[in-house]
Amino acid sequence: MSDLISKSSILIRALIVTAIVAFGAHHVLQSQQPAATPPAAAAQTMDPATLQSLQALKTANEKLLKKQALILERMEKLEEEVRQLRIFAKRS
Repeated sequence: MSDLISKSSILIRALIVTAIVAFGAHHVLQSQQPAATPPAAAAQTMDPATLQSLQALKTANEKLLKKQALILERMEKLEEEVRQLRIFAKRS
């Protein structure tokens, strides 16, 4: 009986962690907008400091998107582990 309770508590904890991670990632993804890139004509008339600032924003945005892709991949792995835990819990 205690073994079943232990497996159930592990499953519940895994589900809670997955839900928290999914909510957090969803919130982060929804709050981020891609950096706007200026048209070529506007880029020629911009002063170098502004253009440099925009390029820095673009680079930071690309890094953020890569980070979010990694988080999404981790979440998918967690989700698969939770599915496996559910299968094992049903077998017991």
